[in-house]
Amino acid sequence: MPKEGKQIKHTPEQKAQLVDAICQMYESQQVTIESCCESHGIGYRTFSLWVVNNSELAERYKKAKEIQENDYWESII
Repeated sequence: MPKEGKQIKHTPEQKAQLVDAICQMYESQQVTIESCCESHGIGYRTFSLWVVNNSELAERYKKAKEIQENDYWESII
């Protein structure tokens, strides 16, 4: 996340690429969505805002969350 109040403007394509990369990491590892966002240089609040404001990004996150939750429960059983 940028320091000193500087904001980076992302194009819709960049947002889609970042959300996809974050979701890929989230669904493939036992990590939190927050840590995935941090490793890609954006805050969780920014990620959430993007997802709330774009139905395609929301659908991608929903899919990743379902995969991650299924993997979690399978590892417990």
